[in-house]
Amino acid sequence: MITRRIFETKSRSRLELEKMVLGSLRYFHDGKIALVTVTAEMMSLSGAAESETEGIASIPRQIEGVMIGITVREKGSGNYRISVRTSDGADASRICASLGGGGHKAAAGCTIEGDLESVIYTISSAAISELLKLQ
Repeated sequence: MITRRIFETKSRSRLELEKMVLGSLRYFHDGKIALVTVTAEMMSLSGAAESETEGIASIPRQIEGVMIGITVREKGSGNYRISVRTSDGADASRICASLGGGGHKAAAGCTIEGDLESVIYTISSAAISELLKLQ
């Protein structure tokens, strides 16, 4: 019972947030890059607490065929926290370092300011550049 409650149970608000996050899913570069967003509106509508966002950044990387998973999280008006997760030779730290962030090869982050669409363009372009280096 304890194991189920701790590791296998999600709140309804967390599931509502996941549903919205999955609804925001976009693919780039022939499906090798997957990107999701978590907006302030999603947080408000779902009723999810900050503590319930643990693991959201892993969702896009879990998709079959995806080498780079990106989560764009709204942190304030025009301020977005980016989480990048990689595999198969792609380097998350290089992607984020090009945008002023850091981390390590498999997981890194950065902050980008702007409107959501321009932030998505900026981070997806950096991720595509990383994949082109691998070819």
